[in-house]
Amino acid sequence: MIKKPIGILDAGLEGLPVFNELVKRFPNNSFIYLSDFTNYPYEEKDSKEILQYINKNTNELLLKGIGSIIVLGNSMIEYSEDLYNHLGIPTIKINDLIINYVNDNYEHKNMLFLAKSYIIKSAMYNKNFKYNRLYNAPSEQLDELILNKEVKTAKSFNKMAEVLKPGMGKDIDVIVYVDAYLANLKIELKEYLPHTPIIDLVKLIIDSVEKGCEIYDKKKETSYVYCRLDENEFKEKSYYLDCKYKYVKMDNLVLKDDKEELEKLKRKALKMDNKQL
Repeated sequence: MIKKPIGILDAGLEGLPVFNELVKRFPNNSFIYLSDFTNYPYEEKDSKEILQYINKNTNELLLKGIGSIIVLGNSMIEYSEDLYNHLGIPTIKINDLIINYVNDNYEHKNMLFLAKSYIIKSAMYNKNFKYNRLYNAPSEQLDELILNKEVKTAKSFNKMAEVLKPGMGKDIDVIVYVDAYLANLKIELKEYLPHTPIIDLVKLIIDSVEKGCEIYDKKKETSYVYCRLDENEFKEKSYYLDCKYKYVKMDNLVLKDDKEELEKLKRKALKMDNKQL
């Protein structure tokens, strides 16, 4: 039996805690995490350029022979959800997981929603939540705290207080966040909303992988991080990782219209699956 890796696609580095826990939880699987951090964020780019970045990075991951994919980049889903609905391999999308979990467990409740401003503006979550009241809390200020190792500092508590203002003093039933690495700030969150449940995004993804991906029980495998940062810079920004992995620096992207190339890759992946069957 050929063991196929599980791909993890991210626009920035927000999904690294997911990679970290999956590698530790399923050591007999190989996980390939690919980040487009050097071209992120996408908001100031035009839509054609964004689509090219998304197609290129998706191509890169498909070429590595993955058997399933976890899409963690919210902006990638925002611009190319139809692409990820038709890849021909098992696909886990972060937005589907969060929306389904929240609606199943907190329908018609009051929610505090932590997300970047462009995600809030896109309404890709808001329009699908079934809530009583939704309080939006733009979370950009929190990103640098994590990347600059400023978690559990006076600065991190002060910044969290600013971010949570829309929900302070309100009757909040659940805190929902969409960037997995915000879990690094749960202590700060609990300081201001100590009794409010927080969704466990990493657990949601682990449970979905167990149900929807092939999990192996023999022979440990190597997992990989693919990114365009220098390795030392990546390690500086991912200081909280404690899993074992190999780092591969990718070449910078050369953009071109590669829709036809993507279709060829999807057909090739399908043929490979049919041969192995």
